[in-house]
Amino acid sequence: MNKIHYPNIEIGKLQSVLSLFNYYTGIEVCLLNESAEICQEIGKNDMLNKRLENYLPDPDVFIKARIDALTECARLGDIYDFLCDYKLNFLIYPINTTKAISGGIMAGPFYRYEEIKKNPDELLKEIPILDEKSIEKARQLLYYLMGDVVSGYKDIMLVNQKRIMHQTRISKALENYNLGGYYDLKDYPFEAERVLLTAIRSGDLEASKKAYNEFVLELRDFTNNELQVFKNYSIQLCGIIAHFVIQKGADSRKLLKMVESLVASINKTDSFEEISFLISDNLEIFTNALYHSEDKSNRIIRDVSEYIALHYSEDISLITVAEKVNLNPSYLSRLFNQVTKMSFKDYLNKIRIDESLRLLSYSDHSILDVAISCGFNDQSYYSRVFKKIMGMTPRQYREESAK
Repeated sequence: MNKIHYPNIEIGKLQSVLSLFNYYTGIEVCLLNESAEICQEIGKNDMLNKRLENYLPDPDVFIKARIDALTECARLGDIYDFLCDYKLNFLIYPINTTKAISGGIMAGPFYRYEEIKKNPDELLKEIPILDEKSIEKARQLLYYLMGDVVSGYKDIMLVNQKRIMHQTRISKALENYNLGGYYDLKDYPFEAERVLLTAIRSGDLEASKKAYNEFVLELRDFTNNELQVFKNYSIQLCGIIAHFVIQKGADSRKLLKMVESLVASINKTDSFEEISFLISDNLEIFTNALYHSEDKSNRIIRDVSEYIALHYSEDISLITVAEKVNLNPSYLSRLFNQVTKMSFKDYLNKIRIDESLRLLSYSDHSILDVAISCGFNDQSYYSRVFKKIMGMTPRQYREESAK
């Protein structure tokens, strides 16, 4: 294998999150260097991509496609979906931690559409076949996972999220065309998922179970009660929750071992109710994982972060939060900056802006209503903060997202 070096990236953390991605999507992942050469492959299919290079009549075509895709995704600044010989599909994510391209993450191969199953070749039969819903979810999962690994890159990706949404709409249109017509596709329950993650973040088991029950009802409706699709999304949800909890500082080895067992159980069952029970029953492990052994400073900031997550829409300030955790405001300000590398005000604004993105993209609420819902009492101030973080106004973001 070729050597790889990504500046300012912890390779161990990168491998961990990519293992999560592979586990919950079934898609192989490769680390690419600046020449688009495969340096490491993460997955269960025994070096599938390297075997494909040896299998294809002209492996140089495969390599050239990676180089072109890596260049294009670096130019666009977002995840790029490209097609290769034998209808092989890949997602590629740029590693651009310096002024030059340092490499990339390639997720694939996978097939679109059911008719690909007719291919008799044994090697190609190992390649997963995904519908557009699963591809969209995989793209979003890779985006959020990598956004936490590549320092500062998540903000760039948020600005360019409109391109990801546009590409998703194109993929849905292609699927509708291949199915022989057009049909309306209900939205994935993003809001119910957000409420669930917020409940888990708060450490409230009962609230987490209640939020999960609401999510399940919407997910069953979204998947049209198709068991396998429901099962796939349930497994992907486990991946999102696991990454979320690990990101908050939980023991990744213990948690991943638990989740591996949970996913195996989900795969074995043929009942909606049993799948729902399995995940609901394990929510206690997820919520308790947030209370791992950690130093006092991190515990304080964790408590503050959880309070902000639950009350960001209210009129809160450094002083009111300091009172909640029984600390002097000046001390909390210094401690918060020390642990998070952000001021309290900047962190609160970022949480509020992140939440407003969803409302701007998935609702028709006015800009003022969005601002108020996310804790801003002044639309003008909300717009200034939004532009500072996102590089555009809320109205521009909404217009770009709708394209």
